Amino acid sequence: MRRLVSAELVLAALTGLAAGARSQEADLQSRAEGLLARLSSPSRKERLESRHLLLGLGTEALPYLASAVPESFEGRAVLKYVRENMPPGPKSRPVQAGTYSVGSSLVLDENPVSKVTLEAFRIDVYEVTNYEYSRFVRATSREPPTSWILGNYFFGEDAFPVVAVSYADAAAFARWAGGRLPDSSEWEVAATGGTERAYSWGDEPYNDLANVSGLLRGVGSESRDVSPFGCLDMVGSVAEWVRTEDGPAYRGGHAASRSLDQTRVSRRPVRSDGSGRDFVGFRIVNRRR
Repeated sequence: MRRLVSAELVLAALTGLAAGARSQEADLQSRAEGLLARLSSPSRKERLESRHLLLGLGTEALPYLASAVPESFEGRAVLKYVRENMPPGPKSRPVQAGTYSVGSSLVLDENPVSKVTLEAFRIDVYEVTNYEYSRFVRATSREPPTSWILGNYFFGEDAFPVVAVSYADAAAFARWAGGRLPDSSEWEVAATGGTERAYSWGDEPYNDLANVSGLLRGVGSESRDVSPFGCLDMVGSVAEWVRTEDGPAYRGGHAASRSLDQTRVSRRPVRSDGSGRDFVGFRIVNRRR
């Protein structure tokens, strides 16, 4: 009898989860359809706002946009832009509480091996994008990054990682999203799995596994640069702000790294005065939105 009751409880829980997923899917489709209708508005301001909001739906909305055909020529052009530049929505992965190894036995890493005990946390899969940071700027009237022109990022770079953001501004974004910047040890464990490996994938410096091309691309565009916890772009793309006891620092390699030796995730944090740099972005932990 007890087993039967337990089975019924599990079935009820699964049914509730399925119903919730269907409800979220229906809500997403309804929002996408409403914004698609607004692409034919005679108001250019409303069409541009619809583009901004459509981008905010994230890649999960792409199935609803794939076969849509707005009435106006400009509406179709806007939808084409959205399909081609849609940034992924925020996603995070759990890192379990425990004791992990960090650091490296290589002298050049300047990061001696040690053990750290961490509480459980969740860390973003992707670095924060231009699009997501623009939402923060619009909502808070904060100054945009110095790399933007007239307060806007470059056309077509919605899904690119935001750069030239100071440590203070990155921390402010993290608070706005309900989270915080990762501690240096948290970042390293998320990148290596707590295994002292040199790169997210292991110890071999495979040049074709990370974006060290010299040019930025959209977040997650190099799917093989993935950590044991499922985080993308921790070796290449952009370096990332982290918290240390000594103040602001950044970790990881970036697209303009001269060699993979400089992208080793086992290297020590690089201390900084916290000012924005055109090769440093960030991801956050424990976000709530």
